[in-house]
Amino acid sequence: MRKRIIFLLLLLSAVAQLYAAKTAYAIWCSGNKTLYFTYSNASLAKGGTYEGQTITGLWSGDKVLRSGTSAPGWNMTVRETMERVVFAADFAEAKPASLRSWFYFCTRLTRIEGLDHLNTASVTNMQSTFDSCSALTQLDLSTFSTSNVTTMNSMFADCTQLASVRLDGFTTPKLESTFKMFANCVSLVSVDLSSFATSSVSSMGYMFSGCSALRTIGVSSKWRTDRAVGQEMFEGCFSLVGGAGTQFNASHVDIAYAHIDGGEANPGYLTGIEPSGIGETTERTGSRSGIAYDLRGMRVANPLHKLCIINGKKVAAGRNKK
Repeated sequence: MRKRIIFLLLLLSAVAQLYAAKTAYAIWCSGNKTLYFTYSNASLAKGGTYEGQTITGLWSGDKVLRSGTSAPGWNMTVRETMERVVFAADFAEAKPASLRSWFYFCTRLTRIEGLDHLNTASVTNMQSTFDSCSALTQLDLSTFSTSNVTTMNSMFADCTQLASVRLDGFTTPKLESTFKMFANCVSLVSVDLSSFATSSVSSMGYMFSGCSALRTIGVSSKWRTDRAVGQEMFEGCFSLVGGAGTQFNASHVDIAYAHIDGGEANPGYLTGIEPSGIGETTERTGSRSGIAYDLRGMRVANPLHKLCIINGKKVAAGRNKK
């Protein structure tokens, strides 16, 4: 009888743990200089282990999901030593409200894994998310949902080695400010903003300032500057050429040239391209049948780790982003 009772108690304990409320964690492991994100019902603590590493820093709950207008705790304590970030698959269930300064001034950060597990559907603030990540060379944010984001100020500012950034599917109906968004991205050669809707944006100042290698900025008919102010928007963009051949002129660096190039009759620095016309992600990659294409119309051999089109639907690896 006693053994039976003990067995039942253990079983109840296991069931209780299984159905316990999940908590968002940011876990710092100094041994491998990695910051992990997970959404789990496990009981984690400093001194314990995660992924075989000793936990030396830990933030949980609202300190992860509701960091608000301040930099989160990990940014203020480990940003100078962080080299790698990993988002676990279960973090897709978490819904942070802000990404402000999540990786600000993480100058040694070279790898971010599992970005498709970062659910941004509820995020309103992306200010300085990757600001001054000077060791990052590429970012694929094509699975991000940005329909509630209002500010992207300095989002990639001073990412001096960033040569490639994918923003496919960035629908931005509530976006109000892109101040210094790409400022001093000196390695960036082209950027596709064709999914951006900017009719609500009021501030574009210094948006591309200092992007000395930037040659092409692609936008669509959704790009509007009616309400925006954009002082020094293209300052130092010496390589910039509009879609009709208009070349950079140091006398024209403000928002007046922030439109699709119309040639001599209406010179501008932007190149007109149209997005896929498909909005937010509609389903997971669970259904793998059919030929897959990326958002530029190129056939994809392995769609499991990309945002792509399968059977006419926009699909992201691992999770539904409705």
